[in-house]
Amino acid sequence: LSTSFTLTWSAAGNPAGTEYAVSIVGGESVPYTMDMFTYTFNGLTLGQEYDVNVTARNGNNIETAVASIHVITNQAPVVTITSPTPDQAFSEIAGFNTITVTGTVTDPDNNDVTVTATLAGVTKSTVVNSCAGGKTYTLVFDVVSDTIPESQPTLTVVADDGR
Repeated sequence: LSTSFTLTWSAAGNPAGTEYAVSIVGGESVPYTMDMFTYTFNGLTLGQEYDVNVTARNGNNIETAVASIHVITNQAPVVTITSPTPDQAFSEIAGFNTITVTGTVTDPDNNDVTVTATLAGVTKSTVVNSCAGGKTYTLVFDVVSDTIPESQPTLTVVADDGR
């Protein structure tokens, strides 16, 4: 998951040996370091907004104006299950041997999300593209061809945007 952010900048005409400092407003601060052109902030919070500043300082200790950027770390997708219902029965008998898992997945970052359902050790997946506003998904298990034993297995559904 995106709990880190890498900031990269260029010298923009500054001579070699220029020092750069980078910081998150109200958070982590990296002191002036010579010829530093990239820095990765780790341990950030999902879905959190951050203001990041970079300043340069030359050999005469003259600092530039602050260059700022506003970033938002990745937000986790949200998945709901509308079917099957907790008390739904299934068996090998025709008409009762299909288990259809449906619901919606929403990703505030509008990423593609892989929805994976696992039932009695059998796993099915589908990719839902660009789902900021919420999109439906459907995964179908067949009791016979997927060799799902008649029982009361636990259904697990996970949404993953790969970040």
